Formats: sequence, structure tokens, C-alpha cells
Amino acid sequence: TSHSNPAISDSSVLTTSANTVCGVGMTPPTAARSGDPGETVTYTLRVTNTGNCTDAFTVTASGNVWTTTLSITDTGSLAAGGGTDVVVTVTIPPTAQCGDFDAVTVTATSHSNPAISDSSMLTTSANAVYGVEVTPPTDTKAANPGETVTYTLRVTNTGNCTDAFTVTVSGNVWPTALSTTDTGDLASGAGADVVVTVTIPLAAQCGDFDVAIVTVTSHSNPAVGDSSVLTTRTFEPDIEVDPLSLSAVLEPGGQTVRQLTISNAPTATADLNWHLAEAPAATWLSESPGNGTLAPAMSDTVNVTFDATGLSNGTYNTMLRISSNDPDELVVGVGVTLVVTSCIPVSDAAIITPTEPRVNKPATFTATVDPASTIPINYIWDFGDGTPPVESDWVYAHTYVVQHTYTASDTYHVVMTATNCAGASVSTASADVAVLGEPVIGVEPLSLSAVLNPNVGAGQTKPRHLTISNGADATTDLIWRLVEMPTVTWLEEAPTSGVISPSGESSVEVIFNSMGVGPGTHTTTLRVASNDLDDPAVDVDVTLEVVEGCINIKGADFDFAPQGPITAGATLVFTGSVEQGGLPIDYTWDFGDGTPPVVQTDVWAQISVVTHTYTGEEVGYNVRMTVHNCGGEVIVSKRVGGSAVYLPLVLRNYPPCAPVEITALDSDSPVELGETMHFTATAEGTPPIVYNWDFGGAGTRGGTDTNPTFTYEMTGTYTVTLEVENDCGTDTASIMVTVTSPACIPAEITNLEDNNSVVLGEAAYFTATVNGTRPITYTWDFDSDGTPEQIGVGLNVVSHTYTETGPYVVTLDVENACGTDRAITAVIVSGGTRADFTFTPTAPPVILPDTWDADERRRR
Repeated sequence: TSHSNPAISDSSVLTTSANTVCGVGMTPPTAARSGDPGETVTYTLRVTNTGNCTDAFTVTASGNVWTTTLSITDTGSLAAGGGTDVVVTVTIPPTAQCGDFDAVTVTATSHSNPAISDSSMLTTSANAVYGVEVTPPTDTKAANPGETVTYTLRVTNTGNCTDAFTVTVSGNVWPTALSTTDTGDLASGAGADVVVTVTIPLAAQCGDFDVAIVTVTSHSNPAVGDSSVLTTRTFEPDIEVDPLSLSAVLEPGGQTVRQLTISNAPTATADLNWHLAEAPAATWLSESPGNGTLAPAMSDTVNVTFDATGLSNGTYNTMLRISSNDPDELVVGVGVTLVVTSCIPVSDAAIITPTEPRVNKPATFTATVDPASTIPINYIWDFGDGTPPVESDWVYAHTYVVQHTYTASDTYHVVMTATNCAGASVSTASADVAVLGEPVIGVEPLSLSAVLNPNVGAGQTKPRHLTISNGADATTDLIWRLVEMPTVTWLEEAPTSGVISPSGESSVEVIFNSMGVGPGTHTTTLRVASNDLDDPAVDVDVTLEVVEGCINIKGADFDFAPQGPITAGATLVFTGSVEQGGLPIDYTWDFGDGTPPVVQTDVWAQISVVTHTYTGEEVGYNVRMTVHNCGGEVIVSKRVGGSAVYLPLVLRNYPPCAPVEITALDSDSPVELGETMHFTATAEGTPPIVYNWDFGGAGTRGGTDTNPTFTYEMTGTYTVTLEVENDCGTDTASIMVTVTSPACIPAEITNLEDNNSVVLGEAAYFTATVNGTRPITYTWDFDSDGTPEQIGVGLNVVSHTYTETGPYVVTLDVENACGTDRAITAVIVSGGTRADFTFTPTAPPVILPDTWDADERRRR
């Protein structure tokens, strides 16, 4: 501004700005932590934007070996002066050793200027962990007085640092020596053996024992240690008696035998000497043997005989005292009770049910009761289907077999009531029986055949049809499936499976195709498998004959629609076909109304379809179809229109033909049931010749097979008829064949298996392998008391649940029409729920010269 004239002035505008400064800080710059192997260590870092502009930062970790994770890898936008936390997690490997460490560098880098960054160094180390293990933790051995027992213990350093361990022994009375009292340095995972020697004093008595506790303690951390408890004892027996009570119910004068098992346990270390006596003596009881000596794991069976001779009705009791040299159980008592009654009540009723019973077929049920029950016994059956109960009417048997036929598929509750003592005593058994419905399969025909030329165009094809039905008397759906045996390329079937309701049927189209099939006779079998147990597989014989020469036309015919009177302008559809014939075929149609014939030449199909419109006023016309191929021609005529229907008139004009004649027919009859019978035939005449076999009503077969085979399903004498046919004649011949009953093979048990031992309440399973002619009856006696628990056909796999512990001898008898066999096995039934115990230690600890055997449920 002018001093002289303040109104005079001028100006300049000046702009000053701050530069962009990028910066980042990470705190703390360093950190160090430690942890045990397998643990996770966590660090929290702070990333701060120290620049003067909003910025974002990438976070990375580098240089680490141990597994390291970041909570974020990008901070997102941070205002100037703003910050965020990054959590870093480092996992120490479980195998990390004492002193191992790992370092990781965590870096934050500016997005705006990647040259700007800051980092933090994190160091993680593994703590020292001390540990030791002594194996085995317990051990027990036995020897004679004056002998030395040796134990070998393994001391293992289970820590992650090298360590040494002190070895001490305590609690013992008998002389005990250690091979070393210090292991010296052991690397992590390394170990050393310590041999412990215990000397049994000469004065030690049978059953004496001593307990030594070997303790191993860490040098680095005396609070860390482990121990092994060693029990040394003199040899001693260990008595076991089963059962601990015996009883019987007899009529006056009756007699029975029970068995007592005296054993020296497998854990015993000396022979067991035992003696048996009655207390008080009982005239109605006797035992054999009365004493014995048993090595460890051996047993004696004592037969205890109850005899009610001269006794009145009442209850009699005594005790069997078994004394032995077992120091823990010098005497074992077995209670014995005899009940004498004029009528022993029926008991232990049971039902043996049939396997997979079927509707409308007899099902066999077997009732059993305790063989000691007084007879006669009345068995009353309620089969659960609303039919009246069935009574046996007092029979003198402890087993009763009855048959019942169910008329509908369902699950029925069957109840059997057994009574004796003039109806005063009752025992009941029940079972649920699932009765299955029965399909009834039918298959027609049982043979299919075709004669075709090879490799003409796409090959010749010929359809045939198979009908599968479920009979009107069926009571459930038929489930069927069709397979080729063997599989062939020249046959197709559709459908190949299905479900058919009773009285229903399914049609299967079977297509023969000669494409790629050389000249000759080709065979296979179509097997129809189903859920019909009486006929689970029905076989259909299939034959394809492929011939090089011309196949004469056979089975020519035609049909037309609509039927009925013809009016002017009516159009009819004519369909002609041939059963067989070499291709190509010429079809000539003369519609009988004076119009020119329709000629189709060189048709590569065995079917022809044409239409024709009639313009005249005639009521009907005589239509003629002429079919011609390389072997000749066939003419078929029919009247169309009007009410008359004429059978086809077939005219043949074949080349010269020699009629067929059977010159020989034979078989290898007689054969046994189940064996295959072979047939041979010779026929002369102009080919092709078709052979139709009828195996005496048991089956049929068609085709070109001159040497068929057939397996009969029943014995007897059959008249086998062969009919042969060619284009100019037929011939028939018959022979008689015989199918005899096979030689009976006696039943023989080749193997009997069981699961050896079970716990009380569990089922014992038995599997028998038996050879011989069927049917074979199986009789199972699961306790060899002479009364079988299961009887029936097909019982090769059974189970039985015992109600008492002990060893049982199991007897299997098998029988067929020509022989019997027997096999014996054994099963041990042990006690059920095992005992257990817990304890709370007291301070200071007290070492007691005693142990408990929880498995045997008694103090040792």
C-alpha cells in the first residue's frame, strides 16, 4: 500500500502445504516366551500408523519353523496415529526337546509406500519336562523255598531333557537285590534295564508271599518318579468247585446223577490234593471218586448219585465238604437237597419251532419238558391263528412232536402248555413264529430254438416268447430274475426281472440274432431264479442253429383288419409273417378283386405289411399271399369280408426232399437220481432236421441237438419220445429209461465247532459239518444228561443259553436213513458280571502283605 496515497495498493497470494509422510511402528520390537511341548504360545503385537496420512498395512510372518498363525494379514485403513492388534500364535511341537526354540519375524508393510515397514522378533522356547516310566508296573512270580526269582524292569526317560534316575527298593521282607541303584544319564526316550533278584527264604510256607516296591526318581526333579510292585510267592494250589449246590426231585424209589467239578485253577503253582465227605452222612447220597490229586489247570468230575429208595415223601438235606491243601480255602462246602414226591411237577417247558414255515405247508413243532417230570404228560398247543387248541391226551414221553398248517402269512404267537400230576402241575412255553407266503412259479415253454442264416446284413433275428407265471394257489408275490448260463452274444431278453402277484404272469421276449455267429449249433440256458423255495431255479434250454444253406420257409401266415363285411372304399391292413425262412424273401399279395398283385421283392425281414382299398360291391374276396425264398415258396389263402372265416390253405412247392427217418435211438439208462442221463439219436433225411424230445413228461427240448442230456427229479420209469421233422415228413421213436434211487451215504459228522467259553447269560453257538444222504436229523444234548434240547432237520447251526456256570459236555447225534454218528465237544460257562473295587490312599501309605483277586471274587 502506498504511503502517499493509501488508496493505491497491490497483492500476491502465497500457498504452503504439508508433505505426505508414511510411517509404521510395531510394538513390542522383541518378545520371548516358553511353553511345554504340544502347547500353544500367544503374543499380542500393536501396529500403529506413525505417518500423517490414512494408510493400511500388510502383516506377514517369516523365518519360523514351528507352526505360526496370524490373527490378521492386513490391518485395513488406519487413520494417522491409529493402530490395531495382531495376535500371533506359535505351537510348540510335541516332540520338542529341552532347550529347543524357534524365532519368527512379524512384519507390517505400508500399502502406500512398500519401502516403509516395521517388524517384531518373537522367540519361543520349549520348557524342560521331566518324566520317567517303569515297566511292567506290576509282576508276580512263584518259586520253591530257597530259590531265587528274577524280574527285569525297564526304566524309560519320558521327559524331553537328558536325565539320570535313582533306583530304590522298599516294603520287602525277603532279601531283594538291585542290579543298579542309578541309571546314569539317559537321553530323552532312552531307557535302561534294572534286574531285581528276590530270594525266597528256606523257611517260607506254602502260600507265603512278599511284596517289593521298586521306585525310580529323577535327579533333575525329585518330585518326578515311577514304581513297579513285584509280588513273589511260594508255589500253591488254587481250588475251584462248581456248582456250589446240588439238588434233585425224585419219586419214591427213583434215582438220578448230578455232577460236581473240582478244579485246580490255571493260575495255581502247585498240585491240589482234595478229599470229599458228607456232613452229616446221608444214606440217600453217594459220590465217586471221593478224593484225588490235580495238577494246575486240571479238573476232576465227581458223580453224585441221589437214590430215593426207601424214602418217604419229604425234603432231605446234607453238605458235601471238600477239604484240600489250598491255604486260602481249606474247606469248600456244597449244599445238597433231595425232594421226594409221588409226582414230580412238570417243569422247564420249551418249544422247538420250525425254520421258515410256509403257508399251506405243514410246520413241525417240538415240545420238551424236564426229563425228571412224572409221566404221563398232556401237551396242549395253541398255534395263535384262531384254530382250536390241539391236545396230546396224556402221553408217556418228555418230548412231543406236532404238525400244524397255517393258511395265511403272518407272525403267530404259539403257546404250549404241559400238565401232569392229574392236571395239578403246569409248565408253559411260548414263541413267535413268522409264517411266510409261498409263491408258485410256472415257466413255459421249457425250451426255445431258432434256425437262422449267418451274417446277412445286420444278421437275422427271430423273436420267441417265454411266459413266467405265479400260480393261482400262490399266497405271496413271485420275485423273479432271469440270467443266461453261460452268457452269449446271440441272445437278448426283456424284461429280465419282475414281481408277479398270485394268478398273474409276465411275458419275456427272447430275441435270437445270428450276427457274428458262425455256422453250427449254439446252446445256452436261461435260468429263472425266484423266491419259490420249492423251485428256486427253473432252467430253459435254448438252441440256435446257424446254417450256411437256405432255410426253407416255415409257418407262413397272414392276418388282416378290420374284420367283418367289406363296403366300397374300405381299406384293410394285411400283415404277413413266417416262422422261419432264409432271407431275402419275396412277398406277393393278390387281393382277389382283379387289381394287379402287389409284389415286394428282396425283403430282408420275416414280416410284410401292406394296405389295400376295395372299390367293388362284393361281400368278400379270396386273398392269397405267396411267400418265396431260395428254398421254394408257400401260398396262404384266406377269405376276407363276410361272416365266414377260413383256416389258412398252405401249398408247398419245395425242391426234391427225402423224408426224415429215425435210424437209431439210445440212452445210458439206468442212472441214479441226481445223475445226468445221456441220449443219442441218428436220423436220415434232407436237412434241416428238427429234433423234438419229450423226456417222459418230465421235460421237453427242441432244436437240432441229436445228443441231449437230461436230469430227472424223481425216480421211476419214463417213456422218452423223439419226434424228428424236416420239410417233407416226420418220424417218431420211443425208448424206456429208468431212474433209480441213489445209494444211501450214512450220516457222518466231519467237524463240530463251538465258541469254547461264554459268560453266563450269553448264547453259546455250535456249528456242525455233516456229510451223508439227506434228510439228516440233528439231536443236540447241551448238557449230556440224556435229554436233548433241540431235535430236527437242518439244525447244523444252533445256539443255547445256559442258566448255570460250569463246564458242559455237549453231545450231537445225527441220523439218516442208513446210519448214525455222534460227536462230543465241551463249553465252559463262567460267571457273569465281574467284581471291581476302588480305593482311596491314606498317608502315610501302609504296605499290607495281602492281595485281592477281583476276577475270582475271593480274598487271596
